[in-house]
Amino acid sequence: MAPEARLVRLARAAAGTDSTIAPGGRWRAFVIESEEESGGRVCLEAVRGGGRYELRGIPLPYRPLSGLAWVDSTLLAFDRWSQPHYGIHYVVDAKRRRLVLAAPFPDEFFLEEQASTPDTADSSR
Repeated sequence: MAPEARLVRLARAAAGTDSTIAPGGRWRAFVIESEEESGGRVCLEAVRGGGRYELRGIPLPYRPLSGLAWVDSTLLAFDRWSQPHYGIHYVVDAKRRRLVLAAPFPDEFFLEEQASTPDTADSSR
């Protein structure tokens, strides 16, 4: 789902929105936005050491991000929506500085629509 994903060290300070501190306070995650990528980019910062990293190579950079949250003291989760009812759930390991999960998921509306679609392959004939 994201074979090109990697954390790249930033040479300069970056300020962003949706800042969240990991349990234990070692990492801070935030989203930065640019004119080229209206969806935003996820960044990590080592609070004590000051190292800053940007997650690059996530598909659909123009689509919105949501749900930036820490699973534990080193795992950061977030979602990127490829359409209004279907997205990709990502998990980044801040300590190891790599993407560990990229899994597609639909929202409840999408699942209900799929369940209500009649099966066109009728095997009773």
